[in-house]
Amino acid sequence: MFFKPEELSQATKEQLYLAIRLALIEMIAEDFPLPILIDDGFVNFDAERLDLLMQLLKYRKYENQVIFFLVSQGN
Repeated sequence: MFFKPEELSQATKEQLYLAIRLALIEMIAEDFPLPILIDDGFVNFDAERLDLLMQLLKYRKYENQVIFFLVSQGN
Protein backbone atom coordinates (compact mmCIF):
# COMPACT_ATOMS: atom_id res chain seq x y z
CA MET A 1 0.00 0.00 0.00
CA PHE A 2 1.43 3.36 -1.03
CA PHE A 3 0.42 6.85 0.00
CA LYS A 4 1.22 10.23 -1.49
CA PRO A 5 2.69 12.70 1.02
CA GLU A 6 -0.42 14.89 0.86
CA GLU A 7 -2.54 11.90 1.91
CA LEU A 8 -0.69 11.57 5.23
CA SER A 9 -1.52 13.52 8.36
CA GLN A 10 1.05 16.04 9.59
CA ALA A 11 1.81 13.82 12.60
CA THR A 12 2.40 10.80 10.34
CA LYS A 13 4.76 12.81 8.12
CA GLU A 14 6.68 13.99 11.18
CA GLN A 15 6.82 10.47 12.58
CA LEU A 16 8.18 9.13 9.28
CA TYR A 17 10.76 11.92 9.06
CA LEU A 18 11.89 11.24 12.64
CA ALA A 19 12.13 7.49 11.97
CA ILE A 20 14.36 8.13 8.95
CA ARG A 21 16.62 10.48 10.95
CA LEU A 22 16.90 8.02 13.84
CA ALA A 23 17.75 5.19 11.44
CA LEU A 24 20.53 7.28 9.89
CA ILE A 25 21.86 8.24 13.32
CA GLU A 26 21.86 4.58 14.33
CA MET A 27 23.86 3.63 11.23
CA ILE A 28 26.39 6.43 11.76
CA ALA A 29 26.61 5.78 15.52
CA GLU A 30 28.28 2.43 14.87
CA ASP A 31 31.44 4.39 14.02
CA PHE A 32 30.81 7.79 15.57
CA PRO A 33 28.13 8.28 18.25
CA LEU A 34 26.19 11.46 17.59
CA PRO A 35 23.87 13.32 19.94
CA ILE A 36 20.20 13.37 19.04
CA LEU A 37 18.79 16.91 19.15
CA ILE A 38 15.06 17.38 18.63
CA ASP A 39 13.35 20.77 18.84
CA ASP A 40 9.52 20.71 18.91
CA GLY A 41 9.56 17.45 17.00
CA PHE A 42 6.45 16.10 18.71
CA VAL A 43 4.03 19.02 18.37
CA ASN A 44 1.49 17.09 16.29
CA PHE A 45 1.87 13.73 18.06
CA ASP A 46 -1.07 12.37 20.02
CA ALA A 47 -0.52 10.89 23.49
CA GLU A 48 -0.07 7.34 22.19
CA ARG A 49 2.55 8.31 19.59
CA LEU A 50 4.36 10.47 22.13
CA ASP A 51 4.45 7.65 24.69
CA LEU A 52 5.89 5.21 22.15
CA LEU A 53 8.48 7.75 21.04
CA MET A 54 9.56 8.40 24.64
CA GLN A 55 10.08 4.65 25.10
CA LEU A 56 12.26 4.58 21.97
CA LEU A 57 14.30 7.59 23.08
CA LYS A 58 14.85 6.01 26.50
CA TYR A 59 16.36 3.03 24.68
CA ARG A 60 18.51 5.27 22.43
CA LYS A 61 20.05 7.07 25.43
CA TYR A 62 22.39 4.12 25.93
CA GLU A 63 23.97 4.73 22.52
CA ASN A 64 23.52 8.48 22.04
CA GLN A 65 23.06 11.58 24.11
CA VAL A 66 19.40 12.57 23.64
CA ILE A 67 18.31 16.20 24.01
CA PHE A 68 14.84 17.37 23.13
CA PHE A 69 12.88 20.55 23.62
CA LEU A 70 9.11 20.64 23.70
CA VAL A 71 6.20 22.76 24.71
CA SER A 72 3.49 21.09 26.75
CA GLN A 73 -0.07 22.34 26.44
CA GLY A 74 -0.84 20.81 29.83
CA ASN A 75 -3.91 18.78 30.73
